Amino acid sequence: MKLRIRENTLRIRITQSELSQLGKGNKIKSTIHFPNNSRLSYGLQSGGQDDTSILFADNTILIHLGALDVETLLEESNVGIQSMHTTSTGSLDLLIEKDFSCLHNRGKEDDDTFPNPNSKENA
Repeated sequence: MKLRIRENTLRIRITQSELSQLGKGNKIKSTIHFPNNSRLSYGLQSGGQDDTSILFADNTILIHLGALDVETLLEESNVGIQSMHTTSTGSLDLLIEKDFSCLHNRGKEDDDTFPNPNSKENA
């Protein structure tokens, strides 16, 4: 799982096996460890509610995916989902996308990614 933050936009890219785990109702989680023994964890959890929600507590970003968003992600032709969440200063834009392989070879980093639709091999 890859995390990208820019201003009030949070983007998460997931691999094929991570999407498979979400489709089975499992939680996926990653953690960044910092030199001062601090950490930032982030995770996705599916099922149990209609709408997607996002929480931040105890240095953890936890996204609960709504049932329709999980179904949308599982559809092969869909690239991802987007949702807006109200904050005290405006809104937070959340994007969860399939992680596609790069057009140039990155070796093992692309092992579990989705085939890139722009690749000549997929044309």
